[in-house]
Amino acid sequence: MVPKGISLAVLHFTVFPCMVHVCIAATASEYQSFYTTIFKDYNKRLLPVVNIGDVADIALSTELISINDFNGLTGELSVTILFSLKWTEERIYWTPLDYGNLSSFLVSPEELWYPQLFLRQSSDRITDVCNTSIMMRLFSDGTVTWTPGNVLKSTCSMDVTFFPFDKQLCELTLGSFSYTVTESTLYSTEEIIGLSFFFKNSQWELSSATIQNVTYGSTSFIHIQLSLIRRSQFFVVYIIVPIIVLGVLNSMVFVMPASSGERTSVAITTFLAFVVYMELINGIVPENSEPMAYIYYFLNFLMMYSSSIMLLCIVSLRIYDIKTDVPVTVKQAIWFLTFRCFKCKNIKKRVRVEVDTDETVSRISENVLTPRKIRPESSDEANNVTSDDISDITWYTVGKTFDRYTFGILNIAFIGFTVTMLNQLNANLSL
Repeated sequence: MVPKGISLAVLHFTVFPCMVHVCIAATASEYQSFYTTIFKDYNKRLLPVVNIGDVADIALSTELISINDFNGLTGELSVTILFSLKWTEERIYWTPLDYGNLSSFLVSPEELWYPQLFLRQSSDRITDVCNTSIMMRLFSDGTVTWTPGNVLKSTCSMDVTFFPFDKQLCELTLGSFSYTVTESTLYSTEEIIGLSFFFKNSQWELSSATIQNVTYGSTSFIHIQLSLIRRSQFFVVYIIVPIIVLGVLNSMVFVMPASSGERTSVAITTFLAFVVYMELINGIVPENSEPMAYIYYFLNFLMMYSSSIMLLCIVSLRIYDIKTDVPVTVKQAIWFLTFRCFKCKNIKKRVRVEVDTDETVSRISENVLTPRKIRPESSDEANNVTSDDISDITWYTVGKTFDRYTFGILNIAFIGFTVTMLNQLNANLSL
């Protein structure tokens, strides 16, 4: 047992004798005495340099452990990061052979100077991001290595223009606001964040993770950029596909018989479904005015599209319900839109059949080929048929024509707008 109060010189020659590289291990009390001697008159509030004016260089490397959460409404990003810090404490050193080959030992951050790192984009209070419950390792040449880790919560402005196919770029800036570049310099030894221990997130995919050395004013910082891509499969199945299907079914009300009495009820139900999806998306996408998500434009289009269908359904049912005679102008318009081409084809076909029949009879009787002729009375016959067709047009025919053209125009508008939106989203994915 070493007597209390023994000096370090006596401890050197009596407790740690090394002859022919055979060293005697120190006891716990001897180690305690060595520890006390090392930190005697040590001030952890001072920079780890011997000469005033020297710069303390702190090397840093990072490992991203996990993306815990990314709240789209508040823009709060929570990540777990492991830091590896390394610097030189010039005021502490010893010769390992003199102390039983003791080349390093663990020390608490409360006993040694360490660089304080603060998160510039912190969503909570500004505190040191390093976990001081993790021990440091101090080497005989004064080198200090420290691997603290912590959960960082930062703010990240979201760009939801292409939701749910959006990409987000979040930035984390770490540095010490206390020291200037003439006192302490923080720099990264790598340009890419390590992902050896990274756990995948079910909502976000990590596209890239880079790190840069930057200087703001007179302070050095570490700038971390995380590029995240939203996993969109859930939103495609849960939101995109249903609203497209509802948009297709919405115009089908004009295919339903007007006598069924269910047209307006189906149109109103579909409109309310779009309102429900609007509320659903409001609970996921932040309320940004600039930029605004394309899916809001698409839902607004669908709501106006559904409102137009309800209005046109009422007009269609009103047409079917009219009991008066159809005006001549309306008859002519309906005949031009619906019957003209169809009747012309029938007239030409019937005339051609009659002419071919006459030619066949003539060839049999004269045993010669005669040229085909179109009977001159065919034009008069066409006029007579047209007049008869116009007189037969009723409000039921007007309603059917209205439904047919309305159904076609609405589907063209829906398909055009949907394809445009999908092209915009696809362009974002290809970037």
